[in-house]
Amino acid sequence: MPVIAQNQQLLQYLNPEERTALERICPPRKFKRGQAIYRYQDRADDLYIVLEGKVKISAPTPDGGERILNVLGPGDFFGESFLTGLERHTTDAVSLTDPVVASPVCLDKLLELTQKQPQIALALAKVLAHRVQELETQLEATTAPVTARVGGAILAFGKRFGEKTNGKIQLKLDLTHEELAAFVGSTRVTVTNALGELRDLGLVEGTRGLYEIQETQLENFIETQNSM
Repeated sequence: MPVIAQNQQLLQYLNPEERTALERICPPRKFKRGQAIYRYQDRADDLYIVLEGKVKISAPTPDGGERILNVLGPGDFFGESFLTGLERHTTDAVSLTDPVVASPVCLDKLLELTQKQPQIALALAKVLAHRVQELETQLEATTAPVTARVGGAILAFGKRFGEKTNGKIQLKLDLTHEELAAFVGSTRVTVTNALGELRDLGLVEGTRGLYEIQETQLENFIETQNSM
């Protein structure tokens, strides 16, 4: 199933002193819902740290569509292309919520800061290593049934962004069915049908972006589907 950043936020690895040092050199910027923070092939001058809201990371497809790679929230970072020596971004980063607050960090400032606070460089390395593991998991899940992929995405979003009470997760999902399809590698109609099947099974309730998830039952369903 697709995966999203799970409890591997950059800021969780930093102590208050390191966070303060980072915030001091990174005045935050605000973005409205739907506003591009950067686009594919824009200059990769900054890395961004999310302080508030959610950001959609996607890549253009040959047919003019998009493939959503991740949805990031507070504590996550994106735009790390310059760390690999690339001059241009290879993805789009678009605000999913109103507002998104993110702090840009240029390479010179990042290098200066990591010399003074080496733990920040280690934190970056840890998160990047985790993302490599996530990508490997995504590749392994591409052959799973669509309903399992959709259920896995809903569950992952719920664990990252939802509120858990009594074994259920309340989730406000900021993606349309079309965007969810772009995340799991399917079509809007197929995703809508898959969500209907999950509702019929009693695993997910709600619609129009507001869902209640039966966490354990959905996990068991996904595991069963993936093993078939």
